[in-house]
Amino acid sequence: MVLSEYLNLSIFSFKTMKALLAKLVLFSFVPVLFLVGINYTFDPANLFDSGHKYEKEVANYLNKGLNVTNVSNMDERVLQKFFIAGMKQSPEVIVLGTSNSMYIDSDFFPGQRFINNAVSAATFNDFLAIYDLYEKKGFTPKTVVIGICPEMLNKPTNQFWVSLENEYYSLQVKAGLNNKKEKNISAQQNFLKWMEIFSLSYFQKSFDRAVNNTKIKPTINKFNEGNTRVMDGSYNDGQYYIKKTKAAIENSVKQLVNKSDPSLETYKGINPDRKMIFEHFVEYLQQKNTKVVFYLMVCHPIYYDYISKKYQILNQVEDYLLTYAKTNGIQVIGRNNPGNCGVSNFDFNDYNHLNKNGLLKLFNYFNNFSLNEK
Repeated sequence: MVLSEYLNLSIFSFKTMKALLAKLVLFSFVPVLFLVGINYTFDPANLFDSGHKYEKEVANYLNKGLNVTNVSNMDERVLQKFFIAGMKQSPEVIVLGTSNSMYIDSDFFPGQRFINNAVSAATFNDFLAIYDLYEKKGFTPKTVVIGICPEMLNKPTNQFWVSLENEYYSLQVKAGLNNKKEKNISAQQNFLKWMEIFSLSYFQKSFDRAVNNTKIKPTINKFNEGNTRVMDGSYNDGQYYIKKTKAAIENSVKQLVNKSDPSLETYKGINPDRKMIFEHFVEYLQQKNTKVVFYLMVCHPIYYDYISKKYQILNQVEDYLLTYAKTNGIQVIGRNNPGNCGVSNFDFNDYNHLNKNGLLKLFNYFNNFSLNEK
């Protein structure tokens, strides 16, 4: 083969390879573009809703006196912001707590205007921030029920509170704290959030939402097939939890006790900063003549038998809270040990969430204090 023929063939081969590579890149890009499009459009965790349309819509229905079913992942702190902003009257009783406080509803406080402002994975930062939303609205609830989990007196393991960062620092000042800025990782969280747009697992959830068309829906029904946010702010699980058998719940708890709890593994003592924030907040409420009630986490019997032996810090936290409450005239509802609460295995949804019946039994058990006293 002469040199000119070889060069022509090489040029042809290079052009062919270049065209093939371009097609490969194009064909590779199409499924990625499809995945990104589905994740962004259907967005099951509402990660990319910068205008918070989802939370606004839910809050609008609640403020109109409607329940909302098919609710899924959302920024619960932002929901509280819109929910409180749209209220026409100050509630007389509010609940500040984490997920195991969400089932407390207006049935527990008949005859009083009641709102549940609990958020998942709550810290004391959330409590200060949500209460500040009420103050900015000009509202002063007469009773504040504070749902407390032992981990809240440990160093925070999440940064969800930064959604209400300004409100948190606002109440810090009013409660006499030093307005110390806490280190947060919101920029890192934002980066990780946007990386989900390329996630295959997130695509599966997005595709499921697209196929099943599980959009939120206003309803007058309190109990529905899907998860429901009730007009008083409380929460009802969908049929998945309602239909769970006692055996299935116990089996899930048994599986859990075989694993270490990362939130408790390094928890050796009450964090002084967390304790200071908590006590300043309680004192701030009492200075406003607000009645404060503590609701402590109650553990499933199987779970309690396990963690009470492995994590002695739980007993230390409970002793501290009971002593503090007694000193400051605060009623305490609940104990870590279910045997001290009048509840049984039948009264749980999982390892530390009492169902509605269990909560009613718990509140009735601690009947030496009238929660409906105005």
